[in-house]
Amino acid sequence: LSRSVLIYCRDLRAALTSMARVLRPGGRISAFEPLWQFFDPAATPTEFFGRELPDCEAEIAAVMAGYREDLQALLEPPFTTESLIAAAEAAGFTSIKGTVEAESEPLPVGDDLDVKLALHSKPNPETCSPAEMAARMLNSAQAAKFLAAIEETVRTGRRRSRRAAVYLRAER
Repeated sequence: LSRSVLIYCRDLRAALTSMARVLRPGGRISAFEPLWQFFDPAATPTEFFGRELPDCEAEIAAVMAGYREDLQALLEPPFTTESLIAAAEAAGFTSIKGTVEAESEPLPVGDDLDVKLALHSKPNPETCSPAEMAARMLNSAQAAKFLAAIEETVRTGRRRSRRAAVYLRAER
């Protein structure tokens, strides 16, 4: 079993080959891996992680450029369902099943804790929170505008939760 491990492996084939090596014949692996590309590109130029920020198009573009820069280095080569299946095949697994599950649902009106989470939680352990990325990529006035817009979407419930993952099951 693994969860959110393979996405960080530079060489998926080598990682899966190592897993196959320690399995007995007929042994199975099960992995859950997030699919970050579900969030990018945004549905519209005024959307930031499921939040519609109508007056922040320039700020969103700058902040998303920072995230793309961070994640490109982290997720190179790009992690996809197709690359995961191909690596499992190359590693010698026989019966392979990859199931993609994606969800999008509205979130309720948020409170102070929800605002704090929206501004200070990291979408990936290796990158910045929205507040940190805004400080890095925007001037102080732009950052204040951007973060206030995020807070307003949380407090009014104008936001969505989006998740996507691939579940891999493979047998040696």
